[in-house]
Amino acid sequence: MKNKWLAAVLNLILPGVGYIYIGESRVVFGVMLLISEIASFFIGFFSSSDAATFSWLDLVPAVAFSATFVVDAFLEAGRTNKVAAKNKA
Repeated sequence: MKNKWLAAVLNLILPGVGYIYIGESRVVFGVMLLISEIASFFIGFFSSSDAATFSWLDLVPAVAFSATFVVDAFLEAGRTNKVAAKNKA
């Protein structure tokens, strides 16, 4: 049985790791999400030459995007547990 809260927290800390924890069909998706998150960090970090142009509003899409994956990892762990319980019975 997978802990739903742990999957959500792992995805909150580093998107994709929660899916890797859940396992099975979500591992590939988790790895792709993790790679894209790392790539987007480096692209964003190195593309800005002027720190004065940064606005906290720039973070809103990233936070909303990450929150979506946190909720999805929580729900996916619950679905995985239901399937595991059904197969065990």
